[in-house]
Amino acid sequence: MHFGDRQGHDSNLWRKFLEEVDATDNAVVFGLGDYLDWTRTTHRIPLKTTWGEDDKAMEQLDELVMDGLVYPFVDTIRKYAPHALKRKAFVCFVEGNHHGVFLASHTLKSGRTTTEEICRLLGIRYAGLSAWVRLQVYRSVGKTKLGGGRAMNILLNHSTSSSGKLANSLASAQRQLEGWRDVDVFLT
Repeated sequence: MHFGDRQGHDSNLWRKFLEEVDATDNAVVFGLGDYLDWTRTTHRIPLKTTWGEDDKAMEQLDELVMDGLVYPFVDTIRKYAPHALKRKAFVCFVEGNHHGVFLASHTLKSGRTTTEEICRLLGIRYAGLSAWVRLQVYRSVGKTKLGGGRAMNILLNHSTSSSGKLANSLASAQRQLEGWRDVDVFLT
């Protein structure tokens, strides 16, 4: 979503998506990373080096990230998808490469990411860098389930390559999936 990016985030499309998820009883959402338009993973060490050991500066940066990105993102989901949150339509969120890592240990636990904080605030399961989810799918009549259902194994990953080139990412994904014979759906 890159929420907060003035050029890359389409707030109207994001709102419409959330409204559709909220209105669809059997909607299932898996978060695949880059929820906020924060900093790339490679920029975090120089950023912390620049701020040094100035606890006040790091605390202020953490507060800016919370107030400017995390809280508005969470509020948008709460506003446009309240029923989906209640029925646990948002299954889990995995990390991307544009999350923030909180720097001030006395403000937020040092090392916690913006994704972990979003999940905590919304009651969504945080799944780390990748996740294997088993989804039980049923045929139904109304709200009555028919039969035992069918297990669907889903592998979630933000990206398999940091090169930014689709062909490299797909080749890497294929290599990493060798031996995962039980995966029905691979979302990246």
